[in-house]
Amino acid sequence: RELRVGFSLGIIYAIMAGAAALTLYGAKFGLIFAVVVALGVASSMTIASVVGAAEPFVFNKLKIDPATAAGPLVTTMTDLVSVTIYLGVASLLLTWRP
Repeated sequence: RELRVGFSLGIIYAIMAGAAALTLYGAKFGLIFAVVVALGVASSMTIASVVGAAEPFVFNKLKIDPATAAGPLVTTMTDLVSVTIYLGVASLLLTWRP
């Protein structure tokens, strides 16, 4: 359920961010830049919702209070994975020639 909500929010934010990137930088970087931004935002939102939903169960199993570790873990994991996906997509799409 959290995955569905996170993915839905990711798609909505991706459309908005992609449209903004296309509007602001479309003449300079083209459509591929907007796609990279949109995919980065969509993956970030989806990953944040999955990590945020799974984190309490993992910490309960480890006998750690989820409230004390939630902020740093979710932020760190979301940043690491999102930046990795964003840069990977950017590398693939921006060097791709049809």
